[in-house]
Amino acid sequence: NSWSWGWIMVLSLIVGCFSAPQEDESTAPFQGVVEYDERRLAFERPGRISELLVAETEQVEEAQLLARLDTDLALLERELRNAQLEAAQAQLALVAAGARSSDVRALASELQAARANVRTLEDELTRNTNLQNTGAVPAAQVDRLRGEVDHARGVAGAVASRLTSLRAGPRSEELAIAAAQVEAAEIAVRVAERSLEQCSLVSPVSAQVLSVESEVGEVAATGRVAIVLSLRDRPFVDVFVPQDRVAEVHPGASVEVRVDAHAGALRGTIERLGS
Repeated sequence: NSWSWGWIMVLSLIVGCFSAPQEDESTAPFQGVVEYDERRLAFERPGRISELLVAETEQVEEAQLLARLDTDLALLERELRNAQLEAAQAQLALVAAGARSSDVRALASELQAARANVRTLEDELTRNTNLQNTGAVPAAQVDRLRGEVDHARGVAGAVASRLTSLRAGPRSEELAIAAAQVEAAEIAVRVAERSLEQCSLVSPVSAQVLSVESEVGEVAATGRVAIVLSLRDRPFVDVFVPQDRVAEVHPGASVEVRVDAHAGALRGTIERLGS
């Protein structure tokens, strides 16, 4: 397309008449063929073509839907990504809200029970130590109780730490992780939406359908031309000018174009000169 437009600007100005009589080489018209710029449209993703909504020679408008791929998988992908986003948003809300009061009360009760167990074991250790001094209790029993006291103190300390963290609320790092997960889920949703959009082939301009290169049921490959459009509002002519007449041609100059199918002369403008 860019090459065609380049010549549009270069040569549609250089056209003379096709059918006018030729007196001599210095006044002979330049010869060329009237053409139209084209748009060769293809799907951005592979898939099976489920609909072709236009036919050759049909006039289409800008943004008009021309063809569509099967969207079953793309729709499921979008549903999955939306569900993942909802889960990430719920997790962020849960982290931001902090602990429930019922959880705090339950852990506080657990701490009280752990501390009470420590005191009970300490009292028992004290009694057994005194009895050991009198020879009434063996040393092994005192050692066992001492180990149980140490273990109970460790359990109580762990519960106290959990309760402190629960009351303090979420750490900034936890909030940052949850927020990042939401952001990633939002991006995944946008990717799924874009993937679904790529199942539709729409016209970028108002034009005429020149050819339809695919059929319903075919598997379209990425980049494979499916529909070719012809832009009838910008005809152009490529003309080769003899070197001894190049001086007659200037960008912006007006020219007459004559074609076999039209009795009158058409007006054109030289847009660009090629090398």
